[in-house]
Amino acid sequence: MNMYILFFCFMVVALATVLTIVEFFWEVECDKRALYRTRVTFSHSIGGFLNDFFSFIVLFNYVIPISLYVTVEAVKFISSYFVKWDLEMYHAETDTPAKANTSDLNEELGQIEYVFSDKTGTLTENELVFRKVSIEGVKYAANDGVLVEEASEIAVDLANQNVKDFLIAMSLCHSVFTTESQGKLTYEASSPDEKALVEAAAEYGIKFMFASRNSRKIKVEGNLDRYEFLYVLPFDNTRKRMSIILRDPSGKVLLLCKGAESSVLDICDSGCVDVTRKHVDDYAAEGLRTLVFAMKEISPEDYTEVDQLMVDCQNAINDREAKEQLAFQTIEDRLCCIGVTGVEDRLQDGVYDTISALKEGGVKLWVLTGDKMETAVNISQSCNHFTSSMSCTS
Repeated sequence: MNMYILFFCFMVVALATVLTIVEFFWEVECDKRALYRTRVTFSHSIGGFLNDFFSFIVLFNYVIPISLYVTVEAVKFISSYFVKWDLEMYHAETDTPAKANTSDLNEELGQIEYVFSDKTGTLTENELVFRKVSIEGVKYAANDGVLVEEASEIAVDLANQNVKDFLIAMSLCHSVFTTESQGKLTYEASSPDEKALVEAAAEYGIKFMFASRNSRKIKVEGNLDRYEFLYVLPFDNTRKRMSIILRDPSGKVLLLCKGAESSVLDICDSGCVDVTRKHVDDYAAEGLRTLVFAMKEISPEDYTEVDQLMVDCQNAINDREAKEQLAFQTIEDRLCCIGVTGVEDRLQDGVYDTISALKEGGVKLWVLTGDKMETAVNISQSCNHFTSSMSCTS
């Protein structure tokens, strides 16, 4: 509210108060001298005092410029406090009430017709939890810190070589870095998906320990294995995948790749491609976010070519990005599909009721997501954005 208007409001209230007090004492003195006037009681004097006060407020109303504007602003200012006082908008976990940063908030909220929202971190918590995995065409589920084969409900461990190799790929193919505080190792990552997968691999026996420019170390069944870091092919929106080239402790050069199923499965020519594609659809229908893993062993002769391609890209001055894309496409070829992971991004508390209230108020909600259509539909139905009677078009 404008400071000048506040000044004029204060001046009007002050004038009304002073004149009401003066008028009150004048009437009392008049009662003593004028015998024809009936003497007023104390309670009547209080009522008269308030009546006179507001009479003076009306009389001095014209002191305030555009008085209607002031009245409306005063109403808006007071109504903004109802946002702060609303217990349903109070966040008990952080002891934080809602805050109206402008007195026009109620008026502006009433004009909203469309809401555009991101899914991750808005509808969901953006705290991913590892739930399921398909390895070499066999489905497994996370169950109290162990992997259980879904078909037989038998727990598996690192004695299963396929499971062990897949968990090693999970613990190596990422951009996560480690920090240590008070003897406790923690993971930091720009992507919550990567962090969830590395933490899951550590929980099941393959613990990522350290990364440097030249090596990566993981702990496998109590033994520390060192992998020589050679190259990384970073994620980009064109390829929708990332790859890392390492030399394992036995001297083999491996390429590990992970990414969206639409980009990884198309470059695989071996492994359980068809089964994995079906499992991706199954996980997406359950509302899980999926990442497909693939790998290949690079022979010494092929690695010489790969090394030359990467060096040429790093030394390129003109059209460097185009040359990198061509080199990455050449390197990431003829992979072996080894499986797919499914992680859950849980809905925020109260999302279902909030969207229901918005729909009842006539507000139309648009949600942006990069997930598969099946995953998006599942999440939308879970939060009451979609109903079962709706049909999807693509």
